[in-house]
Amino acid sequence: MKTNKIVIVGGGSAGWMAAATLISQFPNKDITVIESPNVPTVGVGESTLGQINNWLDLLNIKDEDFMPHTDASYKLSIRFEDFYKKDDGGFHYPFGPVIETERLGLKQLWFVKKYLQPETSITDYANWLYQNMALVNNNTLFKNENNELEYFNFKNDVAYHFDATKFGLWLKDQYCKPRCQTYIRRCKNN
Repeated sequence: MKTNKIVIVGGGSAGWMAAATLISQFPNKDITVIESPNVPTVGVGESTLGQINNWLDLLNIKDEDFMPHTDASYKLSIRFEDFYKKDDGGFHYPFGPVIETERLGLKQLWFVKKYLQPETSITDYANWLYQNMALVNNNTLFKNENNELEYFNFKNDVAYHFDATKFGLWLKDQYCKPRCQTYIRRCKNN
């Protein structure tokens, strides 16, 4: 069965991300987004992971295009507080690969340290194995254009924090509507 019409029910960041993806990949399809002015969008997913860059590349969207309109900032990790236990000191989930070289330490050595020293902080894991934690711990970011950090790739190891509602609106107005997709705004029947 061949489908030429696709309908997305609901806008918001998820609806407009779906629409943008479909418009990008199926430019000859009739893509319709239906959203209600009476149902507010939910601002979820304001924290992205590094994989969002693959999606942005797929759509040929540059970070400088949307960042000023979505109150966005770059980030290198997600910090969790009270995740393991109350007052655990928090830990980071850094983006990018775990570095496994003789020079930078091995994952197995961290587990040995944790076994031999049970009081080892949970923050040690990220600091031992992720080179970009040096940037996180110093509240620093740079493009690494000269490869000063051998294992840090700005495009793959950086994500964004943004206002998801504003991101959905930016996608609607700046990406989807200019590409001729159908947009229907329907009121909820009372």
